[in-house]
Amino acid sequence: MKATPIELAGFAAQGLATMGVDPVWDKAVRQYVVATARARAEEAFGEHASSLAKHADRDLSLAKWRQSGWPPHVDQDLWIIDHHTQLQDAENRIRAEFYEPLWTAERLIAETPAPTLSAAIWKAAVMELADVQLDHEVSVDCAQPLYADFDRLASLRDDNPGADFLSLQEAFDAGKVPESAYLQADSKVDQWEPETPLDFTRKALCLFGDGGLPNRDVIDRLMADARRLVSAAVD
Repeated sequence: MKATPIELAGFAAQGLATMGVDPVWDKAVRQYVVATARARAEEAFGEHASSLAKHADRDLSLAKWRQSGWPPHVDQDLWIIDHHTQLQDAENRIRAEFYEPLWTAERLIAETPAPTLSAAIWKAAVMELADVQLDHEVSVDCAQPLYADFDRLASLRDDNPGADFLSLQEAFDAGKVPESAYLQADSKVDQWEPETPLDFTRKALCLFGDGGLPNRDVIDRLMADARRLVSAAVD
């Protein structure tokens, strides 16, 4: 059964709620949500909907004329050819302008690693709804990357250099860890290249929290991190 507009909006909202962790994933979600909305709108009240309504009217005329006879001013063969050509043109148009971008977006979701468990669950739903496993243009074996997402995310621990440093900082301030361990964690943060906006925020907090004043080289690396993440988000 075809999803209702409210169901589609809810599914889109679930996908949008997975954004904000990984800019590459965010781009894939945006592309899918927009392509889905455009295709559904075209089907419901766009030019394609008008074309189908006109075709239905012509079908009624065709059925009537076949029963009662063709009008003298109408060439039967040419009219039937034109009738089917118009429908084919409408189908070709919606395929090229709406369905193919949607199929491309579905493939992109299938091929993009999910950054969170909720994103992986939503990704699985997209793949099932789209029958991605039947798409010969998908560049990956659909199931295996999805299983890899679940395996990676199920075992994921929050042990990146930023999280480690922030935890260690509290322990160091309380006199529970030696200065050498604190300095080692601090050095790892300096060299860390965060992969998500959340981790970038963590790195900045590590560097500037508690009145920190990192040297110029560290600040330059932080700015390079920012440029890299922004570039990934807008590509």
